[in-house]
Parts: sequence; C-alpha cells; structure tokens
Amino acid sequence: MLDLGGPASHLSLLAAIAGCRVTSVDINPEIVDAAKDCASGLGLDSLDPRVGDMRDLSRFRRTVRCRHVLLSLEHLTAQDQKIALREAARVLKPGGVVGLTFDFGMGAPGANEHLPPPHDPPPNAVEVLERYVQGGLVPAGNPFLEDPIPGSLFRHDAILYTVASLFLAKPPLVEIRTPQCETAGSVLSRWQSLACRIRCISTSIH
Repeated sequence: MLDLGGPASHLSLLAAIAGCRVTSVDINPEIVDAAKDCASGLGLDSLDPRVGDMRDLSRFRRTVRCRHVLLSLEHLTAQDQKIALREAARVLKPGGVVGLTFDFGMGAPGANEHLPPPHDPPPNAVEVLERYVQGGLVPAGNPFLEDPIPGSLFRHDAILYTVASLFLAKPPLVEIRTPQCETAGSVLSRWQSLACRIRCISTSIH
C-alpha cells in the first residue's frame, strides 16, 4: 500500500496495524519523523514513512497494488492535484484502487481563516471528477454526485468546508467490497489476546 500525504494519520497507522505493508510519503520531514515515532512506539515494522513529494513518484518505478491518498491533497493547488493523481495512476497496477479523502467546498481563507495557503479543495462534484479522474483512472463504487453542504461538518461560522471520499480504479475494474476486519497475523490479534488475558485475570481475582 502506498500512502501519500498522511504518514502519521490514523488511516496509515490502522492499515499497518491491520497487517498491510505501508509505504507513506510526505513532503514535511517533521510529519515523517512523527510517523516514525508512532511506528516505533506501536512496534509497527510494516509502516515505512519517507520524505517525498506526491507530485513526483519517480522513485517508485515498480507498480504497486493499491494506495491511499490522504487529506493533504487539498493543500496543493488544483493543477498540482491533477499532477499527483497522474503520478498515482502511473505507479498503480492494473486492477488497483486509489482511495481519496479530501476537503470539499470553499477554500481557505474564506472557509477557514486559520488554514494557510494553498488550500484549494474542489468546490463541487463536477470539479471533483474533472480534477481527480486522471491517468486512465475511472470512478469505482457509488457515483459521486452530491455537492458540499457548507457548515454540515464543523459547527462554526468560520469553517465552511466539509470532507468527502472517492474511490478510483485502474482498469480492469475489480469489485469494490465493504472491508472486513481480519485480525489474524496482525498487531490487532496480539492486542486482542492481551486484552483477553487481562479479562481472564480480572475475572479470576473477583
């Protein structure tokens, strides 16, 4: 799994905990260092944080099966977002999936006076598809049709954007299924075993 823009995010960490081999790239060395600290603290050998730029994935010459692109996408300009999606498509194997999560609606500073530029989220569903369907990728799963509803996520007059997600696939298309939690062989299985032992000890004491 190739993660772009979220090495210390909950999604990349959860994927590694669930047993995925995650290479995670971010342009900010401080974020990458934070991810390394998280991986070390959780004992996650499966998370490999690296400094890099999602607009240039030339170091990834071999293709990868799937990837997840996270929330920093909207902190690129609209044109750079298109470049990043073309790079994602280039390194993705046929049948692979791109999962996008992104800010949706009005950009900063109008949408949030505390966000630094650039903050350039797509303003509507038409622009989402025009901006992100690049490099031969095609939408997968449910159609992306709904426009953002200002104020629907953050109950604050100064924060008007919301968030959205979109799945794109590189043909041939594969069936998109609801993920199922499988703990066998992952860090989760060891944590569950530990929790079970603690409950057994607690029960025997009482």
